[in-house]
Amino acid sequence: PPRMTLSRSSGFTLIELMVTVAIVSILLIVAVPSFQTVMNSNRLTTAANEFVAAFQAARAEAIRYNRRVVICLSTNPNAATPTCAPADATNATGWIVFMDANTNGTYSTTDCDAVNTSICDRLLRAAAPAAGVRILGSSNLAGKVRIDFRADGLARRSTGTVLSGTVRMCLPTGRPAENIRNVNIRGGGVVVTRADGNKACAEPGNAL
Repeated sequence: PPRMTLSRSSGFTLIELMVTVAIVSILLIVAVPSFQTVMNSNRLTTAANEFVAAFQAARAEAIRYNRRVVICLSTNPNAATPTCAPADATNATGWIVFMDANTNGTYSTTDCDAVNTSICDRLLRAAAPAAGVRILGSSNLAGKVRIDFRADGLARRSTGTVLSGTVRMCLPTGRPAENIRNVNIRGGGVVVTRADGNKACAEPGNAL
């Protein structure tokens, strides 16, 4: 007579499933904070690098056009006609670069040179970093939001002295511990440094 055989299930037992879930949970607990740290660090570094690129472009265009070029923090960098943030603003979401034809420090499609009215303000660049990245300027920046480049390619204060200031990119988090990127400005050059803000985003000091 034919012999009957019993088939063995190849699925997981309840105990095996529980062990698997426990292992996955442990891996997630370890991996998620590390992933957040990497992502936040990349967001900060990208924002700082983009600002450095804008700084260098502003300097180059000031020399090229032999005119004043401004880079300023903005609360509406992606608008059709973006504007500089108000003095002492702490809610900037990006920045703009423009040729300042009448040297009044503001961007407008109707601002033109008083002598040569064919030369008007020109928007050269606009950018906004990843959402959540805070952008703060030090006290040496005009109104803490604006950097003016003269035709010699140097960033200067209203007094004419070479500018030493800082634009800070930061995230209010402890992941990473170095939650700050400082773009330190000295005349025509920049240096990016990292700092531990103790999970806070405070106004930066001026570069040395």
